[in-house]
Amino acid sequence: MVISIGYVASLVMGLILGLTGAGGAILAVPILTYLFFIPAIKATSYSLVVISCISLVGIISYHRQSLVKYKLALILLIPSIIAVFLTREYLLPIIPNVLFKIGSFTATKNKLILLAMSMLMLNSALSMLRSQVATTVKLTKGLTWVKIILMGLLIGFFTGMLGVGGGFLILPLLISHFQLNMKQAAATSLFVIMVNSSIALIIDIKNFVKLDYWFLSKFTFCALIGMLIATFIIQKIPQKLLKISFALVLIILSSYIISRETLLVI
Repeated sequence: MVISIGYVASLVMGLILGLTGAGGAILAVPILTYLFFIPAIKATSYSLVVISCISLVGIISYHRQSLVKYKLALILLIPSIIAVFLTREYLLPIIPNVLFKIGSFTATKNKLILLAMSMLMLNSALSMLRSQVATTVKLTKGLTWVKIILMGLLIGFFTGMLGVGGGFLILPLLISHFQLNMKQAAATSLFVIMVNSSIALIIDIKNFVKLDYWFLSKFTFCALIGMLIATFIIQKIPQKLLKISFALVLIILSSYIISRETLLVI
């Protein structure tokens, strides 16, 4: 029963990704962990597979429309790939499985991943509620190349550590600093996400991380079906309503994760 709900959740994840243009993939790790009972660390690897495949499908369409700005993507990819490599290859493996114990509470690497993910989800939700990226992003004149490099490093860190794409960071940057329109920004962002996720996944495969490809094919297929459904209904639902609804979902889910992994009351 729970497994069936998990596949429905993966379809909903794809639906959200297709409707909002970014961010839906952040749900992958919680879905894999709580509905398919996959440890958080391995779930980040599974998430990378899903993100890479979904991004590739989107990129094919965007490339045909000449929406991907590859030179701009390269500016972000150089620092972010470095961060992905250092994080996935060196930082994540040296974090001990058990961080500390306080009474009956044991802080583990898996809990750290999930709590960091919940904080990221909460931050993304609050950002969505504060502003609508698609319509209200203001041009940023004070953004220096140093800040852009640091942003690229941060994007790579999140991909390497948590198995997320980082679209919530990339989209505003491309719109505000490089003055791309929403479609160009979404396309370029998706290319950056695809490359970073693929690099992180290659590192995992090199390090002999075992992946259940049959399960991943089913999970990814459901997500792609969700994206396909989104293409038929996206024009019928106001973007503002979509973003607010998704933000509320993230707040509820992040609250659940924090409660489950710390208070242990659920």
